[in-house]
Amino acid sequence: MSNFTASQLVKIMQEAGMDKEADFEGCTNEEIAAIEEQLHIKLPRAYCDFLSVFGKTTGRLFNDVIFFYPDILEFGYLIPDSFGTVERSKSHYVFLFRDSLCLYFDTTAGSDPPVYRFIKEEDTSPDKVFDSFTEWLNDYIVKDSEGYKLYSDRESI
Repeated sequence: MSNFTASQLVKIMQEAGMDKEADFEGCTNEEIAAIEEQLHIKLPRAYCDFLSVFGKTTGRLFNDVIFFYPDILEFGYLIPDSFGTVERSKSHYVFLFRDSLCLYFDTTAGSDPPVYRFIKEEDTSPDKVFDSFTEWLNDYIVKDSEGYKLYSDRESI
């Protein structure tokens, strides 16, 4: 699968009929800088690109998770309890939180770091689920767009 940029992924979603351009709102450079300042981290370029397109709202995507600015500023307070006995480094940045599931990356692992998953109920070591944030984002959005288009096409028959 090709790795598309966040802007290209918006077009894929629109072509599938999922959302209009107005359904997406990104973070400003100042808001991204505020996240870094408040959390004392340097965010990877791939995640900053994502935030600049999808940081505040993504239309129908991710509507059941804590994922958006400014809610992501609270992760630093939520996550220590969620990780239970699993050790978490200060360089680990949780970008998605849903019930007992956390997706995160290590902010020191380059401009497009691997994505790890931790499920609290399992209380086991986190596992690497994607080789990069971009790969995770593409997998999620492309599959969701394809599923939406397939469902919409069937509904129109």
